[in-house]
Amino acid sequence: MLKVANSTCNRNSTNSLTDSLGGMEEFDRGQNPVVEPRDPDSTENCVSSMFTSIDKKLVETFIGLQQSQLWQVPDGKGIDQELIGFVGREWNRGILFYNPYFKEASRSAFSSMPHTTEGRIRRALRRLQVELSNQGKAALHDYQILGGDVDIVRTLQPDPATYAVGAFWSMLGQAGDVFSYLGALYAMNLVTTWVSEFLSDKMMQRDLATDSLALPLMWSTNSRRRSLVARAIVHRMAMKHPISWELIILGAERLLQVYPVPICNEIEQRADRLYGGFA
Repeated sequence: MLKVANSTCNRNSTNSLTDSLGGMEEFDRGQNPVVEPRDPDSTENCVSSMFTSIDKKLVETFIGLQQSQLWQVPDGKGIDQELIGFVGREWNRGILFYNPYFKEASRSAFSSMPHTTEGRIRRALRRLQVELSNQGKAALHDYQILGGDVDIVRTLQPDPATYAVGAFWSMLGQAGDVFSYLGALYAMNLVTTWVSEFLSDKMMQRDLATDSLALPLMWSTNSRRRSLVARAIVHRMAMKHPISWELIILGAERLLQVYPVPICNEIEQRADRLYGGFA
């Protein structure tokens, strides 16, 4: 149950989130109830509290990334350019594997949106989903620009961490839970922004080829824009559907268990085997 100051965030002014089972059954029957808050300011506070809970988890994830060996690559040109290119290739290789399952979850989430959802929210989400669903093709293109062999990568099996990300999106797609999906979507775009900005910075320091350098700059710019769009969609849906608050938080928390720290850890391990690490 969400807490704001000394008050409890409820679905409305009288019913607690703990009695939300009846509301969920209504939702499952397709009635998609919208609880109109008696106090919009209180609802806004509760939605802010929801974002605070998610952002706290995101900060913890960011701290975990900063403590990784990968994140602490020394500045300057002392590290082989091929090693940094390898990191970029491996990041894109992961996208190639789990993107089909993300697309599956996106289709399921969109079809399970409450029928009362505003048209502009539907359109904004659909545009965002289309952009992200095309990342598989973009990842293959970027993998090749960074020196990867596209024929070989198609024959490879996903590593355990990448497999877990695909399984997460696959399970979410089967559940048809649009609110958990939105929480995961917001978290994914924000952490992808961090990783992309990291790669952009390291590539710039090593004067990598212009085509290669343009990739992480584009990744970070697009991911930051997408995270803002995702946050706006989540905010609007949460204001209209207080029953969604805990599901949105759960979606973000579940994603952060498998992405991006485990992916980065696997890239570290492969770099250790192939290049002797980042020292």
